[in-house]
Amino acid sequence: MSGYQPQASLSPAALALDALFMAGKTVASHGRTHPLSNQALQALAQALEAAGLPLEFQFVGGAAFRNRVPVPLDRTTWDKAQAVAHALRQRGLHEVSFEGAPNQRALLELASILAFPAANEEMQGREVEFAGVTVRAIPGVAATESSRDHDLEVHLAAQVRLAIAEAEILSKNRGQPWEWGRALACVRRLEACVELGSVAAVRAMELTAGHWTLGRRAAASALEALVCLKQAKADLPTRRSVASAALALGVHGFSPARSQPLATAAQAALETTLPISGGRPMEPVKARVNALLHRLKGDQTRALRPGTLPLLQLVYRLEGNRTGVQPLSVPTLADLAARECAPGSDPRDSWLGVLLEALGQLPPGSRVRLPDGRVGLVLEPADNGDPLTPKVLAAGRVVSPAAPVQPLAPAPRSPSA
Repeated sequence: MSGYQPQASLSPAALALDALFMAGKTVASHGRTHPLSNQALQALAQALEAAGLPLEFQFVGGAAFRNRVPVPLDRTTWDKAQAVAHALRQRGLHEVSFEGAPNQRALLELASILAFPAANEEMQGREVEFAGVTVRAIPGVAATESSRDHDLEVHLAAQVRLAIAEAEILSKNRGQPWEWGRALACVRRLEACVELGSVAAVRAMELTAGHWTLGRRAAASALEALVCLKQAKADLPTRRSVASAALALGVHGFSPARSQPLATAAQAALETTLPISGGRPMEPVKARVNALLHRLKGDQTRALRPGTLPLLQLVYRLEGNRTGVQPLSVPTLADLAARECAPGSDPRDSWLGVLLEALGQLPPGSRVRLPDGRVGLVLEPADNGDPLTPKVLAAGRVVSPAAPVQPLAPAPRSPSA
């Protein structure tokens, strides 16, 4: 048995996934009748009851879902969920459902599927049921190891939700020593999303259900920095360090009401990210993040244009000014351009212009009025490249308007947490 203990901050669903993995691993290591296997099965039963029954787990697109909602996981538990998904895929299966409190025998059969997944062709994709525990295939999901072969939107939504979950924990622990591993895990998830498509990644962030909490706003600022740097063809170390700095600034500077000045946020971030002791040299990403924060602490961004510091200033202002469940709308960007750009200057020569170039004149999540009067949210640019006729989600349907849409101000909604 591993000495790893899942973090107390994990949700009951995540703890149940951890227990599911451990049950399969213990049965594989010790056999079906060993006392340790019985203990692992009892722990699984307790974890499932704590998570709330009935419930279903789906394993699709490189992520784990509870009742089709992504489950936030730490890195170790994510690896365990992937091992469970791999074992199920070897049988052509993707979903485990528990109708009620399962008995020991049913859990043993489930653990055996995870422990000994190899099966003959006749068993591929065949639904298996043991006294209220059902393991089945999800129609339309290919039997592949690559999450990128699954539905892109599902994959991006899952990865964005997981990145937000990491940022939420960082925000909750604000003021404590900076969790570099968690922060880099958040940034890497967002990097992977941007590589799959900047517009789709921002759409996933903007349209994910829930409040614009402080952690989500911090993750969004890191995502926007990555989008701009990808558009500018910056190298990977620059993307990662700038996005990590944006995340740290958001965590330490954003508030539900009025966010801290950028220099104050940088100082607060430095107090947690800068190593306090130890003679070893800093890792390159950590060193670059701390260098960026030191420069921002002096509030010299205007004297340093062009460069990455003004980009940090831009994304900090974008998310620092966001309230409630508010989209990244054209009026928001236009207002920011009016404040940030000197009279007579062209916004296209700034990082704001780079962001608009990457996302389109009407970014994903913008609220618009269609020619027929309906109001909807922008999903992505039009196939023909017309910036004023984007694809819009209205009344549950995707619409490609024939005439230009009218940008609207964000609708007032509930405040962020």
